[in-house]
Amino acid sequence: MQNQIDLKTRLGLGGDMKWYVAGLCLLIGVYVSASVGLGLMKGYPWKDMDWNENGKVGLAEVMRAKDIGMRELDDGCKEYFYYKDGLTVRLVCPSEKSKLRY
Repeated sequence: MQNQIDLKTRLGLGGDMKWYVAGLCLLIGVYVSASVGLGLMKGYPWKDMDWNENGKVGLAEVMRAKDIGMRELDDGCKEYFYYKDGLTVRLVCPSEKSKLRY
């Protein structure tokens, strides 16, 4: 029986596993909170943050806003674009309904 090594000892986890799980959950919570905070700091109107135009702004859409920039065009439209490559996500014009471009 002494030759038999416990799995926790083998993995070097000697302590209680619940603390590792709690730490992982805490890290995930901090990441989600930071992403939502950064998305909200953009100051985009809620109706413009509805990236998929389903009528609801979900948590994922708010988190996605941190990676999207906005520039005003000469014709009064607002273009939302990805920072990573500059491609247009959405075009919002005051005279017509918004246009999605993927």
